[in-house]
Amino acid sequence: MKQIIVLSGIPGSGKSYLAGKIVEKYSENTVIINNDCIRQMLSGRNESNVNETYYLATANKLAELISFTKETILLAFIGREDISRIVVDATHFSQKSLKIFDRLAIEQQVIQVLLDIDPDIALSNAQSRVRIEDKETIDFVYNNIKTMGRVYDFVLHNSKEINHFLSII
Repeated sequence: MKQIIVLSGIPGSGKSYLAGKIVEKYSENTVIINNDCIRQMLSGRNESNVNETYYLATANKLAELISFTKETILLAFIGREDISRIVVDATHFSQKSLKIFDRLAIEQQVIQVLLDIDPDIALSNAQSRVRIEDKETIDFVYNNIKTMGRVYDFVLHNSKEINHFLSII
């Protein structure tokens, strides 16, 4: 049985940081599936010009391709004997984007984690990235996550809780 750790949260909440720490802890048999990397692979847009992507006429089509590619990669890794842990690093602010994990939970150990930090802290964290997020975007994603009514296995609010989570997985 694979362990699939799904990291959700607003930009700047620490999803990529936590994904990296999980790989650090379980390096040899752990992989990360990262939406940002998939988007760059499919569109050629990197962190410095990604915001332009959302204003393209094809933005919805690209979002569908990213979701399809993420699911395909995920299913391919599940089939590999040498991989025991898969970390999915993505925002996931819709029920639709999380449905695959509900289906996989029947046969795999799926751990859904929400990094629920204050939007102002996330905004400050996001300012240090190449891709700058504005308050409006962070608030939009935060409100979507909060109103979705999703139940998570873990909700982490700060670095102390992140470190505790790392110690128990």
